Amino acid sequence: MQEELTILRQHVAMSYGFDNIVGISKPMMQLKETARRIAPTDITVLITGASGTGKELLAHAIHLHSNRRAGSMVAIDCSAIPETLLESELFGHTKGSFTSAHQNKKGLLEEADGGTIFLDEVSNMPASIQVKLLRFLQDSEIRPVGSSVSKQVDVRIIAATNRDLSLMVANEEFREDLYYRLNVIPLNIPTLVERAEDIEILTDYFIRKICNDMKRETMAINRSAVEKLLSHTWPGNVRELENTLKRGIALSSGNELTAEDIIFVSGNGKHGPNTVPPPGRSLTLRGNLMDSGQRSLILKALNDNKWNYTKTAAVLGIGRTTLWRKIGKYNLRRELDTDREAQDQETI
Repeated sequence: MQEELTILRQHVAMSYGFDNIVGISKPMMQLKETARRIAPTDITVLITGASGTGKELLAHAIHLHSNRRAGSMVAIDCSAIPETLLESELFGHTKGSFTSAHQNKKGLLEEADGGTIFLDEVSNMPASIQVKLLRFLQDSEIRPVGSSVSKQVDVRIIAATNRDLSLMVANEEFREDLYYRLNVIPLNIPTLVERAEDIEILTDYFIRKICNDMKRETMAINRSAVEKLLSHTWPGNVRELENTLKRGIALSSGNELTAEDIIFVSGNGKHGPNTVPPPGRSLTLRGNLMDSGQRSLILKALNDNKWNYTKTAAVLGIGRTTLWRKIGKYNLRRELDTDREAQDQETI
C-alpha cells in the first residue's frame, strides 16, 4: 500500500506540475518562476485572477512542489457553504454543540494538519469567520465549535479570489488585518486575453487531452478555426476555451476542426456572435505580434536547453509534437558556434 501510495503521489505530481500549467507568454513564465521559488517555503500565498484562469491548478502545483507534498491538500469553497456551517467545516465541532451535532467532527484545518489548505473565494468569507481565521494565522491554534480546548495545527494557507480584496478593504467589506496576513506572496493569474499568445499552444494541448479522454484519434485544426479562436475575447478564460474545444470536437463529424465547429456560448446560454477584438488590436496585428513573441521565446528555450526537445517542451509546458510543429512553422535552426566550426575546418 505504501508503494502504491508513493506511485499515486508521483502521478498526481506529474499531473499538477508547473510544466503542466501551459503557457509561454511572458506573464505566465514569470508567474511560474515565482511560484517555483516560493513553493518549498511555508509562506502564505494569495492567488488572484478572474474565473476560469486556473487558480486551483496553480495552488495544487505549489503544494506538490512544497515540503508538505506528503501531506494532504484540502480545498474548501468559502462561497459554497452557508455561514452557519462554515465555522464547523473549518474548525470542527464537538458532540452536542448544536442541534445536528451528533458526534465530534474534525474541521478541515485539522484534516490538513501537516499539509496545505486551499481557501477558494476567500473574499466571500463572512466577517465572523474572518476573525477566527485571523486568530488561527496568528497562533496556529483552532478551537472547535462547542469546545473550550484549543489545538495546535500545522497548516500552510493558500487563498484565492476573483475579486479585488484591496478594494473590498477600502469599502470595509473585508478585514484589513486579515488581508495583509493572507497577501504575503501575491500571485496574479492573467486573463486569456492578456496572454493571447498562449491561445494556440493551449488549443493544441486541449485538443490532445480531449481527444485522449474521448478515446478518439487526435484531430487537427485548420487556420480559419484558429483565427476564430484568436478573435474571441474569452470572458470565461481558459475554462471557456477548453469547453469550446470540447464542444467542437464532440460535434465535429470529420478529423479536422473547422471554423463552423467553433461555437461560442454567451452567458445566457444562447449561441452568440463572435466577439470583436478590442479597438486598436486587429486580429492580423495581434497574430503577427504573437508569432514574433512565440518565435523568440521558443528559440531562447531551445538554446537554453541545448536543443534538447524533451527538456524544452517540459520548460515551455507543451508536448514534443507541438514543439516540432512550432520549430517547422517558424523555420528555427540551431546556430553553430562559428569559432568551433572554423577550428574543426582547420583540423580537417
